[in-house]
Amino acid sequence: MTDNGRITFIDFIKGLAVIFMMFQHFGIWFWDIPWDKITNIITDYPFYMAVNATGGFSAPAFIACAGFGAYYFNEKYGSNLKFIKRGIILLTFGYIMNFLVPSWFTWASWYVLHLLGFCLIVSPVLLKIKKNYLLILIMTVISLITVYIQYYLKTPLQYSSDRMGDYKMAGGVLRLIFAEGHFPILPWINFFIAGIISADFYHSKKRKNILIFAAASIGTALILLYSGRFFHSLDTEITKFFRIGTSFYPIYPIMLLFLISLVLFSIYILSFINFKNNNLIVLTGRLSLTVFILHIVIFKQGLVLIGKYRIFTTPVSFLLMLFFSFTFVLISYLWSKRNFRFSLEWLMRRLS
Repeated sequence: MTDNGRITFIDFIKGLAVIFMMFQHFGIWFWDIPWDKITNIITDYPFYMAVNATGGFSAPAFIACAGFGAYYFNEKYGSNLKFIKRGIILLTFGYIMNFLVPSWFTWASWYVLHLLGFCLIVSPVLLKIKKNYLLILIMTVISLITVYIQYYLKTPLQYSSDRMGDYKMAGGVLRLIFAEGHFPILPWINFFIAGIISADFYHSKKRKNILIFAAASIGTALILLYSGRFFHSLDTEITKFFRIGTSFYPIYPIMLLFLISLVLFSIYILSFINFKNNNLIVLTGRLSLTVFILHIVIFKQGLVLIGKYRIFTTPVSFLLMLFFSFTFVLISYLWSKRNFRFSLEWLMRRLS
């Protein structure tokens, strides 16, 4: 923790997360390669796809860092009203973004900002649970409920962005919010809870427990993966729960556990490093909400509007991805000279 009270390694993780997210998004939005045969793309463009895959760290890291931050926010303010206000603000930002980016979202889409808003609203309840084993039990129950719901709904192994915004399906908006949106509450809230648990371990100087938690998560994932060999003869609606999967959409238990362990390992390792306040990635993390929304609105919707969406060759796309990603890093540095005044982070603090 630095002299301004910020936990800079968490800002660093958020900065990495938003940079990796831009790598992934820009790498898709500029590139003229069709994505209908993902295996062929990985084989033909291994380096490009390896860089693109770093975006898989982003959403889990954002959500876990939000849980970590909620723990310390509660330690500092202890105000349920502030949590609720900030949650409503994030939900509002999320729905505004839905309307600003109709090429990707419908009005009912449930993306990561919506999830974070919900998590903040319910965080006073979660933070009242002082025993971490109870929070881990809640995570387990949430995972089991998710499996049941996905089985009941016959959730496919992978679904499209159109489906994730389709509020006309049976269950309507609630189906998107809880089960089949981009980042449904079930099971994605588990990353937020994992962040709360890791913050408690860090605060109580039991950092090694973060490592144990991460190892237990990956161990459970490996057990489930191995167990799949005993269920291969059953129908797909059961065997899908014993696969890793290659997509977040939807996320199944093994992938969920692997990603939780990845984020926890990152928190554990980076917690030993004293990052400076003026570190470029730390500064990007402090502006991550603004960067997150701007890069989607400007580039996803903007490229569609001007007819430049996914028309560039591989080398040009890669260079554009790097250029605009690090342009946002530079913007974060320059904005920090004005204490991020008029950013969305600044606005949220003012409103709450």
